[in-house]
Amino acid sequence: MRKITVMQECSCCGKTFPAVYSENGDIEYSDACDCESDFYPVSGQPSIGEWMEIWKSL
Repeated sequence: MRKITVMQECSCCGKTFPAVYSENGDIEYSDACDCESDFYPVSGQPSIGEWMEIWKSL
């Protein structure tokens, strides 16, 4: 199964942490903060949706 690690940033505290996207749509987070707030991929890295579209086109 193909996987990619993408750094995420919390919109509340600004902490960055890795997320591993799997081709089946699963996401595994490591060392995330406890804010329970939104987070987003860091500077130009793909979201899970963007990454899934790239894989579909291969």
